[in-house]
Amino acid sequence: SNIIGIIGICLAYRPKDEDHPYGHKKFETFFSLVIAGLLFLMVAGLLHDVFQRFRSSVLPEVDIGNVSVMVVTMCVNAFVMLYEYRRGKALHSDVLVADSLHTRADIFTSFSVLAAMASVKLGFPMADPIVTFVICAFIAAAAFVHGDRELGDRGDAEHQGPAARARGEAGLGEGLLLARGLEGHVHAPAVG
Repeated sequence: SNIIGIIGICLAYRPKDEDHPYGHKKFETFFSLVIAGLLFLMVAGLLHDVFQRFRSSVLPEVDIGNVSVMVVTMCVNAFVMLYEYRRGKALHSDVLVADSLHTRADIFTSFSVLAAMASVKLGFPMADPIVTFVICAFIAAAAFVHGDRELGDRGDAEHQGPAARARGEAGLGEGLLLARGLEGHVHAPAVG
């Protein structure tokens, strides 16, 4: 998802050109939806693993090295997720927000591995697939909410704040101004 995010940002922030007079910002929305799709694929893979664990008695190997790697990975991913999310909100970047959700899904996945290791050590191996199933629900919900936001907010929805600012900047009084675009990237054609 990081590579997809980088590609999306590179395409989205190219300057306006003859074929794209309003810029390329919609590429960011597209790539952000691709990342939401990856979250759904992650859920499908985890659910496959859950059902395999219910059917077989394969237990994860538990040692201090495995636990240490998982804890360090979770800490690094938590830092990356918070940074990406905050910067994504500040910059109105859909791709950064979507990638932060993907990173959060990685943290949940790592947590499920730690929970599996702990449950095996405590003598409850069936807790592993149950915890993983619950985490799948959280990841799927995040992907659905993000995808719904991307698809719902990106049509011809009226943006009250930017439209009001555009009216003021254009010296227009009260009245209806139809504006299109992403938050922070709204275009209103001059009528005149």
